[in-house]
Amino acid sequence: MKEGEDSVLINREIPKMNQERPTSTLSGISPDVKRGSVSVTAELRHVSMLVYAVSPAAARRLVPAGFELAESIIDGRRTAWLSVVSFIDNGSKVDGKGIFEQTEYRLHVIRDGKPAQWLIGTSLGSLSAVGMRNLWPMPWHLGAMEFQVTYDPSRGRYSHYHLHTQSQWENASWDIVDTGEAVMNPDGGMFPASLFADMVTTYFERRDGSTGSYVTRNSGAAFTKAELRSGQSEMLQRSGLVSRDSIGFPALAVVQRTMKCQNYSPSIINPGLNEEVRMMRYAYAS
Repeated sequence: MKEGEDSVLINREIPKMNQERPTSTLSGISPDVKRGSVSVTAELRHVSMLVYAVSPAAARRLVPAGFELAESIIDGRRTAWLSVVSFIDNGSKVDGKGIFEQTEYRLHVIRDGKPAQWLIGTSLGSLSAVGMRNLWPMPWHLGAMEFQVTYDPSRGRYSHYHLHTQSQWENASWDIVDTGEAVMNPDGGMFPASLFADMVTTYFERRDGSTGSYVTRNSGAAFTKAELRSGQSEMLQRSGLVSRDSIGFPALAVVQRTMKCQNYSPSIINPGLNEEVRMMRYAYAS
């Protein structure tokens, strides 16, 4: 993809793999081993984040016991927080074969008094992510995703940003306008602490029904303020989190051309123990 030109990544096939467990392995990635855990560093491109104030009752239905919702008071009403984060993952490979599109749907929570995130699910847009999906037993949902972006380096902003997703789990589209205005003090005391944290723990429901978690370290964040021209998400509407009428009005919209993150391998929280025990395992050990 050349900067300043339309960049399109598309996978028109919609593989029926959400009920299947492929036998592919993750190849070509050399993880770093630190303190007994495994981590993968990746470059993320064309990052967008939409933040919605949602009903605590609707969010509570999706978050298990043991987690508190990160809530705020807006206009005298209590609200929970949802973020929709999309990007192209360049991975750790330089040959282009490991690139895949991704959208994560996260609720912001508190666990043991610490800010965290609950991953509702992730849309994946490329068969190159099959190995990762099989290796880490997270709520992946394969489908067709198309990024259409035009970045103007002379103006330091996107002149066009559109994303379309189609799968058995989620049909969504986002048309975003980049203002080019730097985001200064983005939380303003209103948004949850886990939203822009440099290091955050994300929890999720594993395929075997247990709870898993992973840690992400972000670097190079320099978002610019954006506006959502139009949006659609059947999954968010179906779950009762964001209605058709309110989807076009996020509390915050930001974009960024590129940033890096380091993901540490997921762990399992054993539900039967008094103390939380995290065991570093891969999917094939579950």
